[in-house]
Amino acid sequence: MPSPPGASALASVLLHGRSSDTAVLPTAYTPSRFGPGPGLVQDLLRALPTLTNLTITNQAIAASILTRAYLETSPIPTVTSLFVSPFTPPLEDMRGLLATLEGEPDNPLAAPFLGNLVLLPHLETLTVAQSFLDFPLDVLNLSPDVALSARSLNLREAYIDQAFLVTGEIRNLASALRVGLTAFTLDVGTAHTDVVDVLLRLPPSLERLVVRVGSIPCGTSSCTFSLSRKIDGPALDFLHLTSLELKGDIVSPPAFIAMRRLSHLEHLTLGEHVQYSLASLLSLLPSPASSPPNTSTSRLRRLTLDICSSASLESPADEERGANWPCELGPADARELLRAAEVSGVVVGGTVRCAAK
Repeated sequence: MPSPPGASALASVLLHGRSSDTAVLPTAYTPSRFGPGPGLVQDLLRALPTLTNLTITNQAIAASILTRAYLETSPIPTVTSLFVSPFTPPLEDMRGLLATLEGEPDNPLAAPFLGNLVLLPHLETLTVAQSFLDFPLDVLNLSPDVALSARSLNLREAYIDQAFLVTGEIRNLASALRVGLTAFTLDVGTAHTDVVDVLLRLPPSLERLVVRVGSIPCGTSSCTFSLSRKIDGPALDFLHLTSLELKGDIVSPPAFIAMRRLSHLEHLTLGEHVQYSLASLLSLLPSPASSPPNTSTSRLRRLTLDICSSASLESPADEERGANWPCELGPADARELLRAAEVSGVVVGGTVRCAAK
């Protein structure tokens, strides 16, 4: 049966998007050039009514799925864990960094979708990883379409992981987390906000807290980031805390007094560039059972100390001992700490054991 007039021309237009009288060169099949569109992903999620774990690593997909209009239709009602990363492409050089800072369109900002997550009724764990200038929350937190209300997120765990930097909007997230939150991580390269203020906004139900600031590898001329307002006693007032990890030049001496009051603390990790003294560490150890009366309320069972493995560029003496020690702790102090910890029944781990030899 002959084709109707113009049928071949129509087929050419449908397949190639051009008239049949235009030469069309075959294109090699390259899978990397193809990807699912947001609409297709939305439909696929609707076909997964029992989905519990959702990972999104594409900005356009995240912006289309985590919208209020889509989530109000309850397409993924059973999701309990959400991981979203990255928002901007990896920055390979300083030129790319500067271009992003100047607001060029190569790195569009992510949609502020965190306010919409209240529409996921069973969400328990949220991870936002590798964000840059695009943390998915409005810094003013005023617009009804994107605002995140205080104590509106009923999460058990919230992780800000390997972020390049965070600014003031992270405070809005902390204020939105309800009592019942048991784990919180803030892992950032640079903090352009008051980290202490962020901690003060967290609910008191925390059991595990991780704060890492400064992610440039040791060995460079500036391998740490120092907070202008360091973590103090009130910022650690979490009476149910069992595990605490701090990294960077972010801790003030009063914080160690607060740690002594954490009667449920069992595991403490002090990472590179945290400043402490031998006395402050010894004060955290439980009293030995053989030393009555045992008035210590400490339940510490493991103390992990990571000493920067790079020698300080300003101190040639450090090059000989191969470590950049805290200002008030040296190898002899570390060896005394190891002896006291053994008597108290506390296991000491981390690079301090090797550095103290």
